[in-house]
Amino acid sequence: MIKNSKLNTLLIVPVLLMMMALISHPVYATETPGDGLVGADEVIDDDVVLSAENPSMLGTVNGMLIILGNHALVDGTVNGDVIALGNYIEIGENAHITGNIFGGGYVMRIAGKVDGSLAGGSYTLVLDQNSAIGRNFYYGAFSTDLMDSASIGSDAYIGAYQAKLAGSIGRDLNVSAAAVQLTGSIGRNATMDVASPDNGESAPYYMFPMNNAQNQDLPREAQELIPIQEKPGLTISDSAEIGGKLTYTSPQPQEQTILVAPSEGTVYQTPVPEPETVEQGERPIVFQDAEKGTSAFVAGMILTWVWNVVKAFITLLLIALLAFWLVPNKFEQSLQTLKSKPGKSFAYGLLAYFGGFALLFFGFVIMVCFTAFLAVITFGTLGFYFFLIGFSTYFMAFALFLLLTFVGSKILVAYFVGEWLLKIMSKTPTQGRALPLILGLVLYIVLGYVPFLGFVIRSMMTLFGAGAILLVLLNSWQERKVKALPAE
Repeated sequence: MIKNSKLNTLLIVPVLLMMMALISHPVYATETPGDGLVGADEVIDDDVVLSAENPSMLGTVNGMLIILGNHALVDGTVNGDVIALGNYIEIGENAHITGNIFGGGYVMRIAGKVDGSLAGGSYTLVLDQNSAIGRNFYYGAFSTDLMDSASIGSDAYIGAYQAKLAGSIGRDLNVSAAAVQLTGSIGRNATMDVASPDNGESAPYYMFPMNNAQNQDLPREAQELIPIQEKPGLTISDSAEIGGKLTYTSPQPQEQTILVAPSEGTVYQTPVPEPETVEQGERPIVFQDAEKGTSAFVAGMILTWVWNVVKAFITLLLIALLAFWLVPNKFEQSLQTLKSKPGKSFAYGLLAYFGGFALLFFGFVIMVCFTAFLAVITFGTLGFYFFLIGFSTYFMAFALFLLLTFVGSKILVAYFVGEWLLKIMSKTPTQGRALPLILGLVLYIVLGYVPFLGFVIRSMMTLFGAGAILLVLLNSWQERKVKALPAE
């Protein structure tokens, strides 16, 4: 049922908000206490970055606070936003945050007051008694626990396996979870997507508890917050209050466990069935409603295959014509290299394939690290611009690599095969490039999609063609180096 829910969408919300927060708060001057501690009597009129095993902010920060560590504690006043990442994130009883919280970790506990909104994700979240979120709540977790006397001022958006809601939500509640227990109050409408109690649903694979060794790294008080998995279903106690309308979606009605009458009534609806997942080519693009085995279904499959072949042929033909127009000399050089050095082309094809992906991977890692380095030493500004320029260039190079390796190589080999066949069939030299290209592409399209044999053909074409292209590019690079050397 969770697969049918809006859980994935809800989990994206806090991530996007965290990214927006990081981008929209450039830090021009930042305090970074080396011991990871801001004492109770300290007042810092600046943005602060705390990074340590167990960082603590107990004083006052008049700016943004970024806190990272195993046990990240905020138990003072922050006149700005808080970005918290850690194994255990704790916003203590004495904490007062006038901005927003963006948090991510394993366990998160909020016991203080937040004037803004809370957005984040963790394995479990506890809004402790008397805690207060002034505006909105966006959270994705295995378990979300809103305890008695805890409050959310505006709207709550929750994606979880289980949600236990005993506090108050000022306006609307939107929750997608397998298990929902509501004993608190909702100011307006409640919209819920829940599992049925008898479907035996378990938590998604990415929400299972960590092992004991990982849990032991948490402080004892954090270990006590690890929840017990609740049974699926919707439970609304007679002490709950819903000021508007209750709308819940579930595979079956659960009126027996809804012990409250919302002021604007209750609406039950069943989930919209997910589209049937089929393998590519299993369902035709025409006559989609036809049953398998019928003549209409067979006709649809044939027409679908024809359409896919035509699409592939037109795509390759257009790219080939573009290559003839833009780089005719490089195409001819690659063709001659393939003819004269087929073994070397195959060997360099292996290098292009495996080495290309390895270089792209390490290039990506280096880009990320260098961007982060610039962001730290220039406080975000230069890192942001390098991110835009550097990654745009990287993905352009990535696209060019894929185009040459998986498309250009096949066009080159197809042309080579087409030209070779024409020489065998006719003693008259072929004029122009159109006929060898078309013949080679037709053979590739027909044979390249035969089960197993097609995979072998496509792989061989990729390796031979990519190797020839790489040899030409390396030769051009060497020629440029020679020309650049000063004349003696």
